Amino acid sequence: MEDTTAGNLVALKKLADYAHSKNIKIGAYSLFSSRKISEADDIINPKTGKTGGTFFGNAPCFGSNWG
Repeated sequence: MEDTTAGNLVALKKLADYAHSKNIKIGAYSLFSSRKISEADDIINPKTGKTGGTFFGNAPCFGSNWG
């Protein structure tokens, strides 16, 4: 989902067009809850006021610019 290279977008468009021709809806998701994006975009641990150390360690915030 996060790979926005031209080749990947062409491949995904082809897949989506095929799925839609069969009346199938498709979607995507990101396994974001186990990685660090940046200090500005990751969630803040309420106990420390810093990123990291939460349930998944690091996770980006959907309300951030990244999200």
